[in-house]
Amino acid sequence: MFDPRARQKSSRSEMQSLCLLGAILVMVFVIFVLPVRLDLSLFDGQCGQLNKLWQDKYQTEFDYSKAWNRAEFECPSIVSGLVRALQFLDGLDTEQTVGSKRKGDFYQRLKRQSPVLDHDLLFSRAGKTVFESRKIILNNLVLADNNPVRVAGILMHEMRHLEEGINTHVPCLRESSNSCDAVLLEKPQLGGAYNFNIHFLHLVRHYSNASDLQKRLARREMQAIFDTRFNQIPESAAAFYQLEIPQ
Repeated sequence: MFDPRARQKSSRSEMQSLCLLGAILVMVFVIFVLPVRLDLSLFDGQCGQLNKLWQDKYQTEFDYSKAWNRAEFECPSIVSGLVRALQFLDGLDTEQTVGSKRKGDFYQRLKRQSPVLDHDLLFSRAGKTVFESRKIILNNLVLADNNPVRVAGILMHEMRHLEEGINTHVPCLRESSNSCDAVLLEKPQLGGAYNFNIHFLHLVRHYSNASDLQKRLARREMQAIFDTRFNQIPESAAAFYQLEIPQ
């Protein structure tokens, strides 16, 4: 026999469950997602500081294609996305051995390669190296996102290509149209550009003066590369970088 009161009670219970689920999702967003996006925004005066660095330092320490706006820029923008990454590298301290800090090592390492920095709308790539002209091309959409840790990681990836002098990537076994490193190694000097990418982010995450947020961003970038850009991942390498092997 149909009982309307029981049906109403059941409907109220379902509604309460949905409201509870919605409240949990909102809490997760506020606690984990919203702070990340807010922290990537610039505070008052920071855009002016970036413009000053762009005019007084970074334009003279690197070569650029004609695609860049050399004048004052707004924030966020493609130019601010690059300048924030350079500022991050410039101020980064990494302690690779106990008691031995090497300030600005990655920034200076990038400078030593004398790259020509460029940007373009790269639909399928975050970055690209042109060996003949020593050009590093960065994706407009990635730059516009203004995530300094991600852009810095891409710069390190492309810098590694310039150091090697050749493209050491191989087709991915899971998707042959994508590029991978053959194997993830614990010693980055023996690996390819994705291996060096992981190495750089690992140092940012565990052995640097980066902020807690920047270390979380480094962890997220590491996992994305780790999950998709290696054809072989030895268990020892996964343990070294403290990441779980993708299934």
